[in-house]
Amino acid sequence: IMLRRGALIATLLLALLCINLFSAPTEARALARVNNGTVWQPPAGTKWQWQLTGTIDTSVPAQVFDIDLFDTTQSVIDQLTNATTHVIC
Repeated sequence: IMLRRGALIATLLLALLCINLFSAPTEARALARVNNGTVWQPPAGTKWQWQLTGTIDTSVPAQVFDIDLFDTTQSVIDQLTNATTHVIC
């Protein structure tokens, strides 16, 4: 009886794990919910500025800025966002 109970418990735990794995939203679905059903994808030819150190050069004519979230002030992020660019941290 103990062996059956142990096997049953193991089977139930495995089933719960599988249910959680397959029913959890993927990152893309979660992002789509955050962005009102759309996920932004940069078109081919999009100009990027990738700068993770130093003072962010906001004069670069880029459409996407990939910057460090921890070292960049909110005012710089706001300035870039207001300039119709996408900011990735």
